[in-house]
Amino acid sequence: RLQNGSALQGPLTVATDRPVYVWGNFNSTTPWFPASIASDALTFLSACWLDASQLVFIRRDACAAGTTMSVFAAVAAGHSATTCDWQRAGCASPDYGGGLENFPRFLENWSGRTLLYRGSLVSLFTSQYARLQNWNWRGYYNPPNRDWRFDTRFNDPANMPPGTPMVGSVFQVAYRPVY
Repeated sequence: RLQNGSALQGPLTVATDRPVYVWGNFNSTTPWFPASIASDALTFLSACWLDASQLVFIRRDACAAGTTMSVFAAVAAGHSATTCDWQRAGCASPDYGGGLENFPRFLENWSGRTLLYRGSLVSLFTSQYARLQNWNWRGYYNPPNRDWRFDTRFNDPANMPPGTPMVGSVFQVAYRPVY
């Protein structure tokens, strides 16, 4: 669980083969630092999340409508499986894994609240530890208002989070033998 992460001390990459939970704002203050989270799955928990209160589907007064949670980080994580992603033969009623609206994941009632996300969302594989079967959010959580965009600061290679893989190509544009 990542919490109290609104102000980072420098560039940061968190990587694990297990699920990661971001609790409250992350990398949302000035100065901004390049950050990334690589995990089996990613779940956002609002600052109002209380473990003990989640045994029932409730909304606490501390989570007033109109509040915003902000996350500024690149994400590379697993997703929920969809059995018929490419409409294979024999998939008359495919199970739906939740698509982008379930990547990243949520666990609480976000009605009237906003998740402001700036980063890069990359789904690499089917989650191995945080597996969902027959995804259906109704009755499980209410989604936030999603204000999600690519963080254009990642267009500058100098702003890549630590450990970001880099790929390059070399093209020969001229050849001159030197004797």
